[in-house]
Amino acid sequence: MNLMKRLLCASLFLSFLIVLIGCESSINDVVEEIGEDTVDNEFIHAAYMALETSKSVKLDYQMSYAPYGDPDKRSTIYIFNDPLIQAGFWGNEKLDSIIYVHEDNIYRVVEYENDYIYEDYPYIGKDHWKLDKIILNEKVIENEFTTIGNIRTYPVTIAATKLIQDYPTLASMIKGFQNTKNEKTNSILTNVNVNFSLNIDVNTKRIISIEANLLDYLVALFEKGSGNSYYDIPTMMQIKLSYDDIAIPSLVWADMIADDACASINGRHHDVKVGEVTNTYIHYNYDTDLLVLTVDERNFFRMTSTNTLLPNVFVTTSSGDKVEFEISDTVRLEPGTYYIYVSRWQVGEVSLLIELI
Repeated sequence: MNLMKRLLCASLFLSFLIVLIGCESSINDVVEEIGEDTVDNEFIHAAYMALETSKSVKLDYQMSYAPYGDPDKRSTIYIFNDPLIQAGFWGNEKLDSIIYVHEDNIYRVVEYENDYIYEDYPYIGKDHWKLDKIILNEKVIENEFTTIGNIRTYPVTIAATKLIQDYPTLASMIKGFQNTKNEKTNSILTNVNVNFSLNIDVNTKRIISIEANLLDYLVALFEKGSGNSYYDIPTMMQIKLSYDDIAIPSLVWADMIADDACASINGRHHDVKVGEVTNTYIHYNYDTDLLVLTVDERNFFRMTSTNTLLPNVFVTTSSGDKVEFEISDTVRLEPGTYYIYVSRWQVGEVSLLIELI
């Protein structure tokens, strides 16, 4: 009987050892899985290091609309890892304009013939054109992903308020496709999220694209279009990344020409005095200068020009409503502030006279 008890105890002890070994194996499996998660973090980090070490990254971004309206709208921008030359807009097969930083101020620089012309660019502040203001921060990427072929996709959700706060340039790129006239005065972004998909190539360890579902976000910001559907609200935004190292000009501040006015009320512009000629200079073919007219009392006004080649003028109220007021016209204006955008397809001085009738 004692022998049987000993055999039974030995059997139980052996069974316990087998279970214990099995549990230890399971624990090791978990450790290996955690280790794989750590590798994933290193994988993501490597993808972000590729952004930081590239001289320039090309961003092709587009908005897709539904159910009707424009099928898409596209734009291209280069982001440079440079403290002064931060970005460049692409057009006519070259860098059309460059975002340049000088003494903590930001300017738009345009090449025309053999000169570089700079003007105030107060829309977005210093350092906002850096990659970390556009591309999602590495810290928000979680270790949850799906893989199709050689593309690993990470879903990311960001609150709309955080999007505006942490990624102001990305938020501006998104809003730039909308008509600011339709922007809501008191937009409510509470509980509004933006869902992103971050796509990384497993072989090159580079971020190749970012997609965002924008419908809820833009519906919260803008009034809807006609009918019952959001005809003019895009549903998706896609940013494609190309790691192109292109040559950027060696700009010297002292060698550039200052534009006398820009197209923003927050930058250098001309204030119109009724009854006096206002002069502005068009420095390149598609240069646009802003003239600001303030009307104190309801009156009739006439606009004339002494130029042989008449400029193009586009007049709006301060809220963005178009005003039918062109050269040689006489119109009645209500009290308020009026923005007169002046341009022409030939370089030279423009003279405008606005007088009471």
